[in-house]
Amino acid sequence: MMSEHADHALAAIHESEAALTAISCSTENELRVPCYCEENVWRLAYRRIYGRRETGERLYVVFVSNEERCCPMFSQLAQDDPDEPCFWDYHVLLIGSSSSAVEANGADKCPVWDVDSRLPYPTPVSVYLTTVFREECFREEYRTRLAPRFRVIRAEHYLQYFFSDRKHMIDPEKGEWRATPPDYECIGVTSGKQSNLDDYIDMTSAGGGDEEASMGIVYSLDEFRGRFCS
Repeated sequence: MMSEHADHALAAIHESEAALTAISCSTENELRVPCYCEENVWRLAYRRIYGRRETGERLYVVFVSNEERCCPMFSQLAQDDPDEPCFWDYHVLLIGSSSSAVEANGADKCPVWDVDSRLPYPTPVSVYLTTVFREECFREEYRTRLAPRFRVIRAEHYLQYFFSDRKHMIDPEKGEWRATPPDYECIGVTSGKQSNLDDYIDMTSAGGGDEEASMGIVYSLDEFRGRFCS
């Protein structure tokens, strides 16, 4: 049985502007606010869980970054040329998985939803990884600095525990927004809570060492591919 505290927390999520606008958007692509991928995916996960979730579908939020916080990703809307990488300090996407996600012939069916990508929406995870993380960027001389790492969190936990006051998007010298913020209220921010975004981006910590932990688990590219493509 859900505790009174957990029940209250879930009610607050349902009543938030982020949640209400996630459901009211006519399409998932309309959820996109450029440069706020962590919030885009929060709303996308909420919409798919509480709006139109498919039976048996398990959803994971995935933070992509590395220790250098410089991760080259191709086919991004932020880059005019899809064959030129966009160097993100971090990126966030949503991935689906189920007991039937990998068929007998080995073809993975785990979908990736990335509203910032030029790829078809959604895209099978194997195609996404091959297209977005190109091998030429991860040759031996670049691997230590540029290879992506993936923090995988159950979507339900992300909805419950993520909060951000968006201050990371304010230029400290100019006091101006680096990118226009969403027009709904900040997610999860209350008195005494400002932001835990950096905890998700940090790839030096493995979190709880378990996908079921509140901060998930960190995988290398090969580990992530093995988890979701085979």
